[in-house]
Amino acid sequence: GSIIPFNLGGRTVSTIGAGQITITSGYVLDDGAISVGNNLFVIQGGDSAVTTVNSSVTLSILPNSILHYQSNSGAVISDATHNLQGGTLRLVSNNGTNAVTLGGGLDVQNDSALNIGNTFTGGSATGPVNLNAGLSGSANLSVTHTSGNATTLLIGGDNSAYSATI
Repeated sequence: GSIIPFNLGGRTVSTIGAGQITITSGYVLDDGAISVGNNLFVIQGGDSAVTTVNSSVTLSILPNSILHYQSNSGAVISDATHNLQGGTLRLVSNNGTNAVTLGGGLDVQNDSALNIGNTFTGGSATGPVNLNAGLSGSANLSVTHTSGNATTLLIGGDNSAYSATI
């Protein structure tokens, strides 16, 4: 698949409301911030194209909101900083070969959730999820696995700056 630049131009995009937003199939997000305040914000690979979120992006997940990363026929790689502010970060690998990989940082600022779950259409996940982001913060992080299959969560990175309970 092709690579499609998605440059935020140093701006912050804020979402709100009950709608769903999907970025899919080969985009490269760069240079800005997204404040996820709607109920479902999906970033996924597909059409045999990797979707990438570069380290120059910050994603904040607000209460009652879900940031959903999903690999399909294309992987998802995110080196963004993720600020969990009471929302849910969901990681789904819908392909045994194309993983979801998070690097960057994962700062738990308010009690939040990390979910290894099903696809946003309800199908069971099948592949590995790699969480290499350095975990930081002092709020609790609830980790749940709701996929119908035994998806593997691999956790790495420097997590010494995290002082709460998982």
